Amino acid sequence: MPNRPRLKTYTFYGFNVKYLASDSSADRYLEIFRTIFNDRIGIPVSQERVIALKTQFTGSTNNGTVRMLWGQIIRFTSIEGFNWYHSLDRTIINYEIPPNVNPNPFEGFYVFIPEIHRFFVGVSFNISPNSIKAFLSKAVSQVVSRNAFGDLVIVEIIQSQDVIDRILQADRVTRLEVDISYTNDDVGDEAQDFLDNLLKDGKVGRMKAIFNPDESNALNTGNNLVRGAVELAKENGKVTASVVTGGKRQTIRTENYPEKIRVESLTEEGLKTALAQQMFSKYREKQTGESNE
Repeated sequence: MPNRPRLKTYTFYGFNVKYLASDSSADRYLEIFRTIFNDRIGIPVSQERVIALKTQFTGSTNNGTVRMLWGQIIRFTSIEGFNWYHSLDRTIINYEIPPNVNPNPFEGFYVFIPEIHRFFVGVSFNISPNSIKAFLSKAVSQVVSRNAFGDLVIVEIIQSQDVIDRILQADRVTRLEVDISYTNDDVGDEAQDFLDNLLKDGKVGRMKAIFNPDESNALNTGNNLVRGAVELAKENGKVTASVVTGGKRQTIRTENYPEKIRVESLTEEGLKTALAQQMFSKYREKQTGESNE
């Protein structure tokens, strides 16, 4: 009997892309990311490295209810200047690089799902999540600033649930520094929803706060304010926590622990659909309290 195809596991980093404006519909997100591609927007993420969307395709799954954009994301080196050193002749020469030609390209795979405003990049792209975050934040901001003024664009790395649990389950939490924003109607547990609603009601686009304990020398992680801030940060900010576990003091920075999202697919061609279905099921379940099955 012929061997059956075996499922392969692929790993992604995820990013929560939030456009905090009155028109932040799925259609608007789709339009923004099409513009990033069509206008060939490239964003410098370091002194010489630039990231851009190289290709883009459109599709859908779940009977057309979940749309997606996917393709190749590329990193390359941008070199400027005409003076070059000729190491054999040991002379400085004038050399003009052909326009729009860049060395050291490296490609990766991306999927964007507008209905949940999440962007996913294969871990094999081999560039830091912070660099991808910088690309997304600047590219989206560049597009929306053409049509509006003062709208807030926030991009957050989806962080590991394990690191969130390490903070909340520590023996003692002696300090928290939080940098968070409200969700686009994502739904979490009671504590997260409590703080999320407070931020929305107060029209607070972003909150930075330091939590220090009283004479007890330990924050109450069961409190809605404390717990909600840490949980909200998983996909909507970041936390730096000073904790004591097993008698050992630690400083935990959640942004150093991106979530590695694992998706199984028989083929690379089917990967985008498997990812979209898995992620939409996760976030729709959070929003409706129902399974996608």
